[in-house]
Order: sequence, then C-alpha cells, then structure tokens
Amino acid sequence: MSGTRRAFGALRYGLVVLVAAAIASTAAAQLDGSAGALMQSPANDWGPMWSPDGEHIAFYSDRDGNTELYVSDGEGQDVRNVSHSAAADRDAAWSPDGSRLAFVAGDERGDIHVVDVGDGSQRVIAVHDGRDWGPAWAPDGLRLAFLSDREGGSHIYVVDVDVDLAPPVRLTWGMAEQREVAWSPDGSGLAFISHRYGLTDIYMYDSNGGSLRALTRQADPSGGPAWAPDGGRLAYVSRIDGNAEVYVVGVESLGTRNLSQHGMADGSPVWSPDSSRLAFVSSRDGNAEVFVIDADGTGARNVTQNEFADGAPSWSPDGRLAFATNRDGNWQIYVHTPAPDAAWDVNDDGRVDILDLVTVAQTFGASGADLAGDVTGDGTVNILDLVLVAAHFGEATVVGAAPARTPRPSDASMIEDWLDAARGADDGSAGHRRGIETLRRLLAGLTPDTTALLRNYPNPFNPETWIPFRLSSEAQVAITVYDVTGKVVREIDVGALAPGDYLTQGRAAHWDGRNLIGEPVGSGVYYIELRAGTYRAVDRLIMAK
Repeated sequence: MSGTRRAFGALRYGLVVLVAAAIASTAAAQLDGSAGALMQSPANDWGPMWSPDGEHIAFYSDRDGNTELYVSDGEGQDVRNVSHSAAADRDAAWSPDGSRLAFVAGDERGDIHVVDVGDGSQRVIAVHDGRDWGPAWAPDGLRLAFLSDREGGSHIYVVDVDVDLAPPVRLTWGMAEQREVAWSPDGSGLAFISHRYGLTDIYMYDSNGGSLRALTRQADPSGGPAWAPDGGRLAYVSRIDGNAEVYVVGVESLGTRNLSQHGMADGSPVWSPDSSRLAFVSSRDGNAEVFVIDADGTGARNVTQNEFADGAPSWSPDGRLAFATNRDGNWQIYVHTPAPDAAWDVNDDGRVDILDLVTVAQTFGASGADLAGDVTGDGTVNILDLVLVAAHFGEATVVGAAPARTPRPSDASMIEDWLDAARGADDGSAGHRRGIETLRRLLAGLTPDTTALLRNYPNPFNPETWIPFRLSSEAQVAITVYDVTGKVVREIDVGALAPGDYLTQGRAAHWDGRNLIGEPVGSGVYYIELRAGTYRAVDRLIMAK
C-alpha cells in the first residue's frame, strides 16, 4: 500500500464524526427561511400564481381529471375550480386588482376567457375562429393584450375587456412573428419577443404613440420578458452564451447583462415585489431548484434545497415564494416564507463575524433611527448591541455562506476593551453571557492553538469548493483529494503559509472540481487530506453537479 493510501486508511475511521458534524453544519446554515406544502392533495398541482393583492393563489390541477384552473386563499384553504373546462387550460393571468383571471380555455378553438374569482362568472373575449393565447392585463385592468393567428402569423392585439363584442385592435404588422407580450408597470408600453429580419429580440411598443423600438440586439431570447416592478428593467432567458441564462436589459440604457452566469441551465425569472431580487429556476445543483439572486447579480442562493424537482416560482406582495415541487411523490404547491431579518448580521453579508462587531463598535454613541449598529432597536448604539452580535457570532444567515471571518492578532487590544465593557454591563441574561463568552474565546484564539482542517463550502451542492483551514505555525501546505477507493484525484500545492486563519475564498484552498488531467469529476463522495508540516487531517465532501 502506498504512503498516501496508508495515511488515508489510518484516518478513515475518524470520518464518522466528521460526517455527522457536516450534516449539523449544513442544517444550521439553512437560516434564510422555510418551505411547507400549501395544501395536501393526491392529485397534481402546479404553476402557482399569487394574486396582486396577496389574497389568493391560482394554480393548475388535474384533481378533476384534466388540467383546470383553481384558486385557493393564501393559506391553501377554500380551493375552487374556476375554469370548469373540458380540456387543458393554460396561460392564466391575474387582473391587477386580483378580482379576475384571464386564461386560455382548453377547448378546440382555445378562446381567451375571463372569470370573476368571486362569483365564478365567465366571459369569452374577442371570439374568433383563429387561435388566441398569452393574455396580459394592462395595469388599468380594462384591457387585455394577447397573441393571435386570426389574420395569419403571430401578432399582438389589444381588446377592451368590459365592452361586449369589442373588436380587438392589432398592434403589430408585417411578416414578423411575435410571442410573450407583457405590459409595462405604468401601462405606457408593451414588451414582447419578436422574430424579424432573421433575428430574435425583445421589442417595446409605445402604447401612446404607437412607435416600436428594439431593446436588445441579437439577444435571441427564449423566455420572458418579465418587467421589474419599478419599470426600469426587463429579465429574459437566452442561450446566446451557449446555455440557458437569465439576462437583464435596461429599458432606457439598453445595456444587457448575464445575471445568472452559470454553466448549467437557468430560466423562469420573476422579480421580487421591490425589484431588488429575482427568483429563477436552475439545474446548477444537479436538479431543478428555485434560486434567488440580487438584482446586481450577486448573492445567488438555493432556497428550495431538495433532491427532487422544484420550479415555477411566484412572489407574493409580502415576499413569500410559491413554487411547484414533486418532492412528495406528486406535484404540489409549496410556499417558502423568508426568515425574519437577522439584525446581528449588521452588514448583510450572510454571516455574523468580526466585521459586524467592528461595524457596531465604530458607531458607539450614535443615536437616531435606522442605524446600522443599533441591533437592539432602542435608538442608540452601545456595548449591548455589540454583545448581541457576539452572541450570534459564527452564524450563517443565508444558505452556503462562507465560515465567519475571525479577528487578527492586531485586534487583541480592541477585543479586550469590548470584553471589559461587556462585563461591566452584564445584566445576567443568557444572551449577554453568550456574548461575553464569545468575546473571551475570540480574544483567546487570535493565534490558533492548533492547526485544523475545517468544513469545505459550499457543501454539498458544489461544482467547485473552497477548503478552509487554520495554522498554528508556519508550514508548507498541500491538499490531496481522494475518491472513495483511496485513489488520488487531485493534488493542490497551496505553498508556504504563515500562522493564521485561511477561511475566506481569497485565502482558503480552492478545488475547481477537476482531476489531475483537468477533467471535471463526477458527482459523488470524495475525501480531502490537509498536510501542513507534520499535521495530517482528512474530511469528506460531496460533489453534486
């Protein structure tokens, strides 16, 4: 047996403890909310859509034998069939006031129907022998835009909903093919995908002057457009970079940006009510999951965290996410409820660490409203705020956050001052005592007493991973990755390092998920060995792509 195999075998029996710790660590990291089934049904329910007022959820279900449109209240009660069609219904859209639903009936002609969700009454809109689809409500709730082939091709029409036998007005002409129309939030225009001149792009129709302009250039969108509620941007899906990605284009600036930037497929973008984030569906973790990403393209995180398929996200006005999932054996509607804001994550970076403590300390003595360091919410920043942050030190407030950043040796005198002040203000509460104990441990551990290999992150859903560690003395550091048979998969020469903590992505060892010859490794269990001087340690990681 080779030396590396002997080292691997000798350490293998200690891995049970490490794996148990990894499971606990992963569970603790999922602090950004929880999800539960909206309702229980042996049938399949999918395609949830929150009403604009947040009072109802519309969804599709086969509980009556075919695909029909249903509505429940926001808690999954009072479930009603509102379409009563003989065949599959589709393309449902809420009116702006949440009182009506437009949908395409599952009959031979595929007419657009409008149903009052209160009394169940229905009307057929713009009856014609042609095929109509994709209804989109104007913000005033009086008009519907839709697509139709009634005059050949695929063109956009607008009709007055409440005027009997009102003739629809055609907006687009020529040989171009249109699809997926969406009104701007202020009603001034319609965005849509158009294939013309051999190219597919997003266009904007000015509903006041009738002018038409392209918002993208050779973007080749395959999904969207989805308006941000602030009206300044549109999200869409394109394969222009080789795979399905979520893009954002400015309505005035016309600058486009790849927001999701990942090698696996992303799609179905929907904006949060405040336009600060988007939910989307991604296969980057090996199966379809719902992710949320900040509007600037940072902070992408998996909010469904399940080995089965999740999709079709829909935001409620108060920030909840409804989605469809087959995790229980059939398709059901789940609702993800965000966790309350963690005030002790002062800088909102997803982890509670030394930067949060320093932020509070820098604002000691300040008073007023909405202060970043006022963790207790009493209008002033003092040692009590710092102690509350310390009591939560090391916690993650989002899934997949990196380990907490710890102080440097030069911070010792500062932490000693904090500890003295905290002891002087001790009110005897358990939270205050936890904060004091954290400060004491931070002071004692500025130089690591021992070298240690820490849990890699993100884990387990990681096409690449960072391997954090601590050094108690200067050492030559190397990482070896093994498969489950003990065969070497990758050698990583980290180099000579000074004592300290190597925890963040800028300092921890990085494995890009490739083997010795540069090929991506498959999903499965791997083992990482840290060698630092005479120190050896092994831990387990799971690659799930």
